Amino acid sequence: MKIRLTLLRTIALALPLVVAIPPRLLGQNTNAVTPAPATSRSTGDFTFPGGSPRDFLAAIEKRYQVDWLSIASIPAELGDVRVPRLRIPDGLLALGLEQGGASGAAFDAMQIAQGGDSNPFAAKLWGIVTLYNRLAEHEPQLGTLVVEADPLHPEKPYAVMLVPDKRSASAQDHLRIKAFPLRGIPESQWSKLEEDIARAKDVAAGVWQRGETAFANQVLKGVAQIHRETNLLVAYGPESFVEMVDSIVAAYQANQRLKESKSGF
Repeated sequence: MKIRLTLLRTIALALPLVVAIPPRLLGQNTNAVTPAPATSRSTGDFTFPGGSPRDFLAAIEKRYQVDWLSIASIPAELGDVRVPRLRIPDGLLALGLEQGGASGAAFDAMQIAQGGDSNPFAAKLWGIVTLYNRLAEHEPQLGTLVVEADPLHPEKPYAVMLVPDKRSASAQDHLRIKAFPLRGIPESQWSKLEEDIARAKDVAAGVWQRGETAFANQVLKGVAQIHRETNLLVAYGPESFVEMVDSIVAAYQANQRLKESKSGF
């Protein structure tokens, strides 16, 4: 009986020691860190505070962990273009911005990406490309964003290019100066000729205000003046303006020749 009581007393004294044994002595790894939930690049809205095309590509890289900027080709005339602020809900990107019109290669890429399951955020990247180019339809100075890549893996494309739009002010034609001889146009018609040139500029101003073409803005920058002592009309400005003046002068001369032929001169 005494032996049993001694054994029980020994066990009772030992229990606190077992409880107090540090976990590392029991084979547990106390240095293990519970990993934080990974941030998915395939979920969440895409936002851009506005900035240059390079800033825009950097925002895409940061949000989707892709490698676009390192091979991006951005012409100097587009380097300082202002890309507007953007906030695109994730749900809209998940649809690849189908509503509103993606077309051509971008649409095909989105269709393939949406059908694949190896890269769920691919369609969203193609959606951003499509949105940029849709904005450029209204603001040609943004240029066209071209991304050549595997449709299912656009994170590391073969090429990224920003191509100037021929309608944009950044792709404006060179300044020219040209003197037009006014032979065949009676001096009495010269003032009317100047009025018609001014009227054509007014029409271009209306076109520009409606945002229909960037070339209209170039026409507004031209100047035409008649030098009576030399019988010359001198036009200075973008090529589109000089061509417009050329066509008006040619029309006046043609009308005068027709008038003279009818009168028998």
